[in-house]
Amino acid sequence: MKILIVALLTFIANGVLAQDVLIKGTVQNLDGQPLIFAYYKADKKAYERVATQDGNFELKLNISEAQEIEIRPYRFTKNSIRDTVRKFYYNAPELLLFIVPGDQIEFSADAMAIWKAEVKGGKYEKENEQFRLITTPLLSKQHQLKFAEYALLQSGDSTGAAQKNKEYKSLSTEIRRAEKNYFTTHINSAVALNKMFQNIRSLQPTEAENIFAAFTPELKQSAIGEKINAFIQKTKEAGPGVMMMDFEGRTLAGENLNTLNLRGKYVLLDFWGSWCKPCRMSNPHLKELYAQYKSKGFEIVGIAQETGSSLDKNKASWKKAVDTDGLPWPQLLNNEMAEKLDLTNAYNVGAYPTKVLVDKKGKIIWRSVGIAEEEALDKMLATIFDKKVQ
Repeated sequence: MKILIVALLTFIANGVLAQDVLIKGTVQNLDGQPLIFAYYKADKKAYERVATQDGNFELKLNISEAQEIEIRPYRFTKNSIRDTVRKFYYNAPELLLFIVPGDQIEFSADAMAIWKAEVKGGKYEKENEQFRLITTPLLSKQHQLKFAEYALLQSGDSTGAAQKNKEYKSLSTEIRRAEKNYFTTHINSAVALNKMFQNIRSLQPTEAENIFAAFTPELKQSAIGEKINAFIQKTKEAGPGVMMMDFEGRTLAGENLNTLNLRGKYVLLDFWGSWCKPCRMSNPHLKELYAQYKSKGFEIVGIAQETGSSLDKNKASWKKAVDTDGLPWPQLLNNEMAEKLDLTNAYNVGAYPTKVLVDKKGKIIWRSVGIAEEEALDKMLATIFDKKVQ
């Protein structure tokens, strides 16, 4: 009997048993618009549009695992901006709720600021509230900044608008830092674990492993914990200490490239995209490194992942970015290669830029995500080439 109970608890904890979640409440000032709920069902994004009567609503969602859902007024124009002439678009923040099967939740809000809702009920509402107390003031300030930016743009003050946009982006960075601080310091929190999962693609591989290791065994064995662990293990398969997965392809210059032919050189795989601002920001420094170390046995291979609607559009945006940035190293387009070998999947690339450094024998010795690790790459290359460490 004890074994059966333990098995059943594990069955539920891992999110196999589907149950209804009851969500009801009141949202003022909707002007007759419905609410839209976004959630995951069978690992696919699903949407429920819910009509209200005098602002009141009730909804049952059938879910099988803990997850964060998004709630916003549907096509509500009073707190959003859609200016096709100036190409200025903005949607107000949504209300985020972390729910589990069987929850009963009630909230009240104003449609003009639904992210400030007062929420009651739900297994993890206290943890939800802790997180919202941190982020809600920042989201509200961002909302004000975006409308201030638009007002300045309408008045013709492009300088003022640019300053507000800069402040908005600075707040985005602050929100990401706040989220990271939350999930690194709340190791007993399911909400924190979910926030880690949402941000895991932006973490350095060893950093993600160390943060995850600190969570309680129960959380690590949960459905979300299993997803995080699977991501970490897959990243380790293309991380330091592992032999690189060799590949070949046709470069932008029309030449055949086979990584087997690069043995004897230190090779940096640079996963990037023309659309990726941090990638483009890192290119000038990469050019400096290339000029400094190419003659000493250093090579870079650019692997671009484009987001256009067709291969032709992807090729065009890729080529334009390479030409504009003046990138002298071999360039491959993953979109063109993906049917044969999807390199972003093979190397578990989830955020851009991702850089992978390979030694002379083809072993991965370093990997990073984002541009914050540029200094670490500088030091490693200096150690390899300037100090003649082979």
